[in-house]
Amino acid sequence: GGHRWWRFKYTFGGKEKRVARTENTFEAVAREWFAKRAPVWKASHSSKVIRRLEIDIFPWLGQRPIADIKASELLQVVRRIEDRGVVETAHRSLSQDLRGALAPYN
Repeated sequence: GGHRWWRFKYTFGGKEKRVARTENTFEAVAREWFAKRAPVWKASHSSKVIRRLEIDIFPWLGQRPIADIKASELLQVVRRIEDRGVVETAHRSLSQDLRGALAPYN
């Protein structure tokens, strides 16, 4: 009880398929993306990616539905990271973490 389901029905190769997700928040989608990608990454890279998400992105966008997040909000998150003086982290967060997690929705 209490879960909201997101469902996507499509046809591929003449067969009907369905994708379902219990949550459509940025954090839920990003964690799903991370879980799929992490096994092929080196452990050090994997830990850096999840750390950037948890520290720099989830506090501001984590509970927001993906469809409601605007480009200006993504830019605000990146600017917060830049304001801390870690421009390289801001670049990586934008180019890898945010883009990768949002890719299925573009």
